[in-house]
Formats: sequence, C-alpha cells, structure tokens
Amino acid sequence: MNTFILLLIAGTALTAQHSYGPYSPKVTIKQEVGNANITIETDRPIARGRRIFGGLVPYGKLWHTGASGSFITIDKDVTIAGQFAPASRYGLYVIPTKKEWTIILSRNSVMPDSPDYNPEKEVRVCIPVTKPGHFYEAWSIELDLTPGSAEMYLSWTDVQVNIPIETSLTTENSAFIDSLAAAPLSTHHEEYYRAVSYLNFNKQSMDKAVAFAEHIITLEEKDSYYIYETLAEAYQHLGEKDKALAAVKTAKDILPREFPGQTETISIITKRLEERRAEIEKME
Repeated sequence: MNTFILLLIAGTALTAQHSYGPYSPKVTIKQEVGNANITIETDRPIARGRRIFGGLVPYGKLWHTGASGSFITIDKDVTIAGQFAPASRYGLYVIPTKKEWTIILSRNSVMPDSPDYNPEKEVRVCIPVTKPGHFYEAWSIELDLTPGSAEMYLSWTDVQVNIPIETSLTTENSAFIDSLAAAPLSTHHEEYYRAVSYLNFNKQSMDKAVAFAEHIITLEEKDSYYIYETLAEAYQHLGEKDKALAAVKTAKDILPREFPGQTETISIITKRLEERRAEIEKME
C-alpha cells in the first residue's frame, strides 16, 4: 500500500507543470515625464555569450526590439529627437549599424517592412551609437529624467543609443507665468507662491519672482518669515545683494513674533537663514 501511494504521489508530481522561468522576462515601465505619462512595454532577452549586434541582430536589417517587440505609449504630444510625436501607442523598431541606429516609432498596426505600412504614421530618427557605462547582459530600455524632458536609453551588451524626449511642460509653465505677470494683480496667494517657488527652483525670470513675492507681502494679514526668505532667494539669484540681505534680516526679525516660545523651531529656521546670509555675503 505504501509503495502504491508513493508511486501515485510521484506520478502526480510529474504531471504538474514545472516553470523553468522566462527566457526573456517581460517588463513594464510607467513614468511621468514633464506633463506626459510614458509607458514602456518590452521583454528582455539575455545575451548569454552570443554576439548580438552584427550577429543575432544583423546590421542594416529591421529589428522589432526585444524578443517579441516593444511598445511605447505616450498620453500627450511630445517631440522625440526633435521630431513631433502625437500622443499614441507606438511600436519600437530599429535598424542598427555599427555607427548609428535608425529609430522608428510607428503607430501602424503592421511592421515597417509590410506593403500596407504608412510612413506618415511614424517618427523616424537616426541616433549615433555610444558605449554604455557598463555591460548590459539583457536588452534594456531606461528613462533618465530632466525638468520637462527625458533621455530614453536603449542598451544591450556594449552598445547604447540615447533618444531625447521633450514635453511641452516648460513652454506651458513659461506661458502661464507670463500671463500671470501680465494680468492685474489678484488676491490669490497660492498661485503667486507656486510661481515664485517654481521660478526660484529653476532660477528663471527672477524679476517676475521678485514682483510676485513682493505682491504676496502686501496680501499677508500678518508677517511671515517664509515669504521674506523666498524673496531673499529671488534677490540673490537676481544679483541684488543688499536687498537679499535685508530680506534675510526681516525674516529673522519676524521669527520670534511668528513662533513665540518655540525656541527649537526658531533655532532651525535661523540656522537656515544664516546659511543663506553667508552665501549672499560672498556675492560680489
């Protein structure tokens, strides 16, 4: 009886489906880039000692990327390597050579070598080949972010290309701030605070940052150290040393009134203000 049970268990185990793991693991990347959302879907074949470009992937031939294709979905219009790319789902194809890759992002439902293919529904650019900082055993698509844009890196073994993607965020932000500056001053504190914070962070249009900050001061019912600290930063970026120092001093003077008895809070903020003052003192 025991032998029968053991044989039955062994037979059941053999009929159970064993997973050896995927040869080309799938990956989905979802990333905010500026004011757009980008989703990348691909799988990642592994080199396993094979010669990839000029071997497994021939030079001068269309390659659908990955093991079974790659797709990039962008929910807002962008530019890719300077070419306009409307919001859509794209198939990613490349034609590699030793020195450059032709990158094809296609909205067609068929591959670029199909007779039914419409070239008007693609973005096609040529990108020089570079050497990555390390060896990529698996096919990889990565996004590195900058304000309002990204670099998309396609890498495998010792080969890499990087494709710039630009969104409209910076242009839209600048247009909104210009309209805010041109409009009659309002009592919307929050809109001006956000604009000053953005301009200080990006060191842009410091004259507008100062104007917004000074307007906020006129709107406040009681003194707040923070707006003077913000104003000091804007004056500092603008190169107005004396005005920046005066704003820091005003911010420090306000602290005991704004935080009565809160010695620890006052100490923390004072330390930060002193660091700002020291930076400003170094200005010529």
